[in-house]
Amino acid sequence: MNANGPGFDRIDWLVMLRERFTEVAARRVLAEDVERVVSEAMRAVMDSDIAPGVDSIQGAPPVAWCFQVLRNTIGRYYRDEALRERRLIQGTTASPSALARPIECVSPHTTLSLVAAAVEQMSTTEPHCALFFNRFVEGAHPHEIIAEDDLDPTEFHRYLFGCRRKLRELLRTQGVSI
Repeated sequence: MNANGPGFDRIDWLVMLRERFTEVAARRVLAEDVERVVSEAMRAVMDSDIAPGVDSIQGAPPVAWCFQVLRNTIGRYYRDEALRERRLIQGTTASPSALARPIECVSPHTTLSLVAAAVEQMSTTEPHCALFFNRFVEGAHPHEIIAEDDLDPTEFHRYLFGCRRKLRELLRTQGVSI
């Protein structure tokens, strides 16, 4: 894959390089991500303005430098994949719709019935919490509840956070992860 041979122009060399990148990347990344990884590496190579006849790029032979670019691109791919995995495990996402929480994986009717049953169960142990949750289900907003019940907003939100934590604990004891 020497770019210095006679009759070897830049386009031919880049086509051969892309084919080689694809072969290497196919062994190292998921099949659906090969094209993206190769395209990123080729973009970096193209941005370098590499040309036939160049003896070295940043102190390395041109082909070695190009494969270093591919290696770095694959490394970024794995770093990004690890970050996505951590977000999955931690339950956080870059965008709200990117990854569903476990409770969102069931139908909305099932989700609502699970939460409604837990709120009903809470009505005996935490009646104020159950009352607030039922008002939310009916469409009330926190500011409306604060105004109607003449509550201190800070205290209301602190109490509501505690209620939310208790509801989550109750759902977890029933095998529902949210």
